[in-house]
Amino acid sequence: MPADVLTWIKGKHLLKFGEEYNKWQMDGGGWPGVDAGDLSFSGIFTRNPASTSSAGIGYADFLIGLPQTWSDSMPPEDGGRSWNTQLFVQDDYKIKPTLTLNVGVRYQIWAGWGEAFNRVYSFDPKLSNPGTNSLGAVWYGGQNGRTALEKTLWDVFSPRLGFAWAPTHNWSIRGGYGIFDMMRNSDTYGNGLGSGWGWSGYETSSDLITPIFQLSQGLPSPTFYPLPTGLTPDSKNGQAVSYVPYDTPMSCVHEVHFDVQRRIPGDIVVDAGYVFTRTVHLGFGRDINQVPEDLLGQDDAQSRRPYPQFQGIGAALFDGISNYNAFQLSLRKQFSQGLMFLVNYTASKAMDTGMGSGWGGAENVDAWQNAYDPRANYGLSTIDLPQTLNGAIIYQLPFGAQKRFLNKGGVLGAVVGDLFMSLVHTCELNNGNPFDYLTELQRHAEELAKNPAVWMPWRYRQPLQQAGPSEAPA
Repeated sequence: MPADVLTWIKGKHLLKFGEEYNKWQMDGGGWPGVDAGDLSFSGIFTRNPASTSSAGIGYADFLIGLPQTWSDSMPPEDGGRSWNTQLFVQDDYKIKPTLTLNVGVRYQIWAGWGEAFNRVYSFDPKLSNPGTNSLGAVWYGGQNGRTALEKTLWDVFSPRLGFAWAPTHNWSIRGGYGIFDMMRNSDTYGNGLGSGWGWSGYETSSDLITPIFQLSQGLPSPTFYPLPTGLTPDSKNGQAVSYVPYDTPMSCVHEVHFDVQRRIPGDIVVDAGYVFTRTVHLGFGRDINQVPEDLLGQDDAQSRRPYPQFQGIGAALFDGISNYNAFQLSLRKQFSQGLMFLVNYTASKAMDTGMGSGWGGAENVDAWQNAYDPRANYGLSTIDLPQTLNGAIIYQLPFGAQKRFLNKGGVLGAVVGDLFMSLVHTCELNNGNPFDYLTELQRHAEELAKNPAVWMPWRYRQPLQQAGPSEAPA
């Protein structure tokens, strides 16, 4: 991964130029992906044959030896390969001491994911299927001039623009806009690496009436695809397949921010800002072989699929979106007089077409409703937090050198000062309330100055009890 950055200062300009080249490899598959066999018993063969809406019992199907679905697989070891190169130029132009303009652009080239030995495959809706004489078939690496799941993108430009302006000594105004692209990782974009070169088998009852086989007859023989003669467009007919569109776009985030800062008395900075992000071309994986809504009904649903020669078609599509709007307010006190604090408040709204981890392809979107209408999924995000409030405070206790108490120096002052710096933890160890302890120290400042040893966390209750019930801590 060679990379370098060059900085050039010329007059009011601070220019930066950079480049980076990445060559990625993701080796996987093999033994961790072995599936010795799965059998599904759903109860469809023991339900009332006169009523297709009735429910049977899966265990009863098992007892009579009629599975609805069977599958097994042993994928080969595969070596995912991809590369990208990036160039950028940026200029911080100091127009005048109180105004700076930042302008930049990043140019990227992203290659699609391929495999070290060309072992890739994917469904293609425009490819003719010789087994059915209809559109919709699979291709393998090296066929149709394709050696990668996605085509190489040569035109990825990401501009950035920002400014910072200080109209007066105590005011600051900042803003910016930028496009930020997401990396094409193999988990999200590499679904199809190594497939087709290994043991695999799949059968299911397409009409939910006819059994696929009887268990007493033994399991079917898996199909083996080690030779080029077996890598035909119709080799996966009757099975579930995956689909990575060749023209997969680049996922990116459009971000806008604007904020105003004001310094007020007490070394406090107030910052109010607005943030907006819009992400486009998000992964929104779904089954594009879903029966269309207007064709839903009884009888054999398989025949009403767009591509009836296949079962589910898990498509790694990238037409999802997300939007985030937020008002942000913060108060920050610089460290002075032994005190510093930070308080943040955010009111926001996050909406998207779905969330997912990205692992195992884009199909991991949390839930989808209609494969033909991604916008039907658009709504409040699962990570939406309408309001957030948090903060932090640091208080330097007034004990020790150059502090209000025990400031006469010497070994005793230093030791006692250090002890008081850890009094919160010490109070907790002695079953005391640190807040009550600090309050009593402030109330009895004169007595503390005269005899500090008596007011240690482990013995401060004693002088309070001697002073009377009204002074004793609760």
